[in-house]
Amino acid sequence: MPFSAQIYRERRRRLAEKTREGIAIIPTASEQIRSRDSDFPFRPVSYFYYLTGFAEPEAVLVIIAGEHERSILFCLKRDIKEEQWFGHRLGLEGAKKVSGVDEVYPISSLDKEMPWLLMDQRVVYLPGETSEWVERIKNWFVDIQIAMGKFRLHDQGDYRNAYDLLDEMRLIKQPEEISLLRQAAQISAYALNTAMRACSPGVAEYELEAVLAHKFRRENSVYAFQPIVAGGKNACILHYIENNCLLKNGDLVLMDIGCELDCYASDISRTFPVNGKFSREQKIIYKIVLAAQEAAIKRVKPGNNFFDLHRMAVRIITAGLIKHGLLTGELERLIKDKAYMRFFMHSLGHCVGLDTHDSGSKEIRDGQQVLRPGMVLTVEPGIYIQPDDATVDPKWRGIGIRIEDTVLVTDKGCEILTAAAPKKIKDIEFLMRQ
Repeated sequence: MPFSAQIYRERRRRLAEKTREGIAIIPTASEQIRSRDSDFPFRPVSYFYYLTGFAEPEAVLVIIAGEHERSILFCLKRDIKEEQWFGHRLGLEGAKKVSGVDEVYPISSLDKEMPWLLMDQRVVYLPGETSEWVERIKNWFVDIQIAMGKFRLHDQGDYRNAYDLLDEMRLIKQPEEISLLRQAAQISAYALNTAMRACSPGVAEYELEAVLAHKFRRENSVYAFQPIVAGGKNACILHYIENNCLLKNGDLVLMDIGCELDCYASDISRTFPVNGKFSREQKIIYKIVLAAQEAAIKRVKPGNNFFDLHRMAVRIITAGLIKHGLLTGELERLIKDKAYMRFFMHSLGHCVGLDTHDSGSKEIRDGQQVLRPGMVLTVEPGIYIQPDDATVDPKWRGIGIRIEDTVLVTDKGCEILTAAAPKKIKDIEFLMRQ
């Protein structure tokens, strides 16, 4: 529990204020089997955790809006025998203390209590667009009608998406969230610096990943996502996660990594030479990507449209590719025809928060949402030249470069949260000599 119960109470109050009426049902996840009798490490559903700070499986939050606003949490009871095998459980009292909810019930009583909580409620806010919960709620409405002797066959609820409202709330980070995101970003940046210093020809991709794992765990953090450690042509695979090849002299290695601290994520990418020295061709492509990234970051400020930043990065990258013969033709025509997408096929960035690709990512990418203070997002242009691309000179083939920082939108501009990891060529080469 990174924050006080009062913060979670205030978030639930804000959600109830947005709904104005009805009832919201927000569940977390159950444990998932990894193999046979072994489970994956548990992580709560971000929407649920945002409203409760409660990180145990098999729980459901219910918020009733209106004049008699209240919040109810259903969760697992304490079980001494279970805890002897699998660890301490907060139980009902502990869950109430952490989350600050008004009432707590055992999760086993959900089907018994929910029909009565739904009584007189027509508007029901669901966890996303999920038919599973619609069916459960319909059954609970039927239970009410049977109990009251008023059985009627009709659709008993006005179903809405609670996550849409929560996405609006999660888009702007609160000061305590920003503090955690800043810490997570710094851990990731310093871990990446250590990996750069550990890099040399003959080292395996998984050995650099091991450096990250060590640094993350020393700071009591975990992976926010499976790290990308992509040497040579592997860097041209956007989500390469095998991390099982040897790093070769003369190649680049692209690392896209991020730790998660108390469920808050970070995201950073750096590309650097395996032998510590960029080749001429690598420098040329790297400088194009860096110019696009730095120009975009300068324009991360309130009121600007992130999609305009993406278009600016596209223009810089396309112009650079034309200059060095990777694209031929007139700049405006190539941009209109999206010829650049052979080399830069993803968006400029996404929001970061409880999820690596956080609430609001689609809206900022589509230009539906202008930048506002408190947003946290990535800026990550790239160029990827496929190793089998016969349309370009062989000297360019297999070069894959992405440069990514996590930035916080401030009142007048932005703060680069991952700035501790160098990205200028001379600074990278200097660090790798250490």
